[in-house]
Amino acid sequence: YENEVDIDITPIIDEGLAYLINDVLADEEVRAQSIGPGNLLEASRPMAVVSGTAGDSAASWAVGYSPNLVVSVWVGREDGTGLSLDPRGLVGAAPVWRAVSDYAHDRFVIGADEWPQPDNIVQGRVCERSGLRPNGICPERTEIFLENTQPPETDILWQSVDINNQTGQLATANTPTN
Repeated sequence: YENEVDIDITPIIDEGLAYLINDVLADEEVRAQSIGPGNLLEASRPMAVVSGTAGDSAASWAVGYSPNLVVSVWVGREDGTGLSLDPRGLVGAAPVWRAVSDYAHDRFVIGADEWPQPDNIVQGRVCERSGLRPNGICPERTEIFLENTQPPETDILWQSVDINNQTGQLATANTPTN
């Protein structure tokens, strides 16, 4: 550029926290579980996105971003009268957001980059339901955390108990060991 400008960048939140927010907003699997597969917020590249409606369904909005582009769409009427929208705004702004996002990424040849993972992000195993440290019994999953913020407590939701194989009830002191 002929007129290069020096830009001072002052982070407003920790880059690890920003990465966690991106991870939540870009989670296609969870989005498909909550609003269904094949929804209009599914993107052809890593995108963080949120959508909804305003007021009495008088407007719909969708805001999403990739590591290189932000797209925001609002759909509504000037007079404020309601639209026939679903509560998540998936029939209003979402299809427009998806089309504009895909077009801009393709038109300006913006790559399908992932967010770079900061050094202060770590992975750890947690129990699926509680999110606490695994106790050796619970179903587990891998989760990401800011360094030094992993859950300190071990899961107590899942417990191992002895069952009386004759009654199907909890074993007592009087239950034979066999």
